[in-house]
Amino acid sequence: MRRLIIFSFLFINSSLPGSNAVVTLIFAEYLNRIFWSTSLAEASPDDIPRWAIKLTATGAVIIVTVVCVATRKLGTRVAIGFTSVKVSFTPDLYDLSLTFIATR
Repeated sequence: MRRLIIFSFLFINSSLPGSNAVVTLIFAEYLNRIFWSTSLAEASPDDIPRWAIKLTATGAVIIVTVVCVATRKLGTRVAIGFTSVKVSFTPDLYDLSLTFIATR
């Protein structure tokens, strides 16, 4: 029983924040690729400075924290809104992929 408690404590305190950090850094890198590719004529992914990615990730974490801390229901509503947007785009992407496959 003691090992289970120690394992759970270590998992919650190390793995979960680490996975959230990785997801945030990936989001920040994608967002910076959009901004850098539209601002420069010829930009490669290697041209993006690491500090810009880290700054964007930090900003994203702060925004999510403020949304969740502001009101208890606002975080849930934002999550439902994002899920609704994802679900509404899914049929369009499915049709687009079928069209792409049919033209090949």
